[in-house]
Amino acid sequence: MSRRPAAHSEAFARREMMDALRARTEQKLRFAKLHVDEFASMPPGRGHDFERAHQEAVLAQLFGAYDAFLNELNMLLGCGRREDDISLGKLRESLKAKNRSSAALKALHNLQEDDQSWFR
Repeated sequence: MSRRPAAHSEAFARREMMDALRARTEQKLRFAKLHVDEFASMPPGRGHDFERAHQEAVLAQLFGAYDAFLNELNMLLGCGRREDDISLGKLRESLKAKNRSSAALKALHNLQEDDQSWFR
């Protein structure tokens, strides 16, 4: 029985992890869309609990998608952060320590710093 070279096994494991992280990000976005679609199909209300619950659920799913996306970037960019220690700033710090940068992280940072941005 032949063995796979270690580099091939590591690349396969990395690919599997990236696929799982991407799937989680996409799942959170689908969940948000479900809430938006249901919310859009309701007649306009006056802020009753059902309506507010859907608004909060959408926001919770979007925050979850953002966190999942940062996890993807952590793996993709080789930042090496623990899953429970990831933020935009920490990813940027990790790359800076390696004398590297990322256009994606810079774009997110710029959106976060822009007072007129939807992302702020």
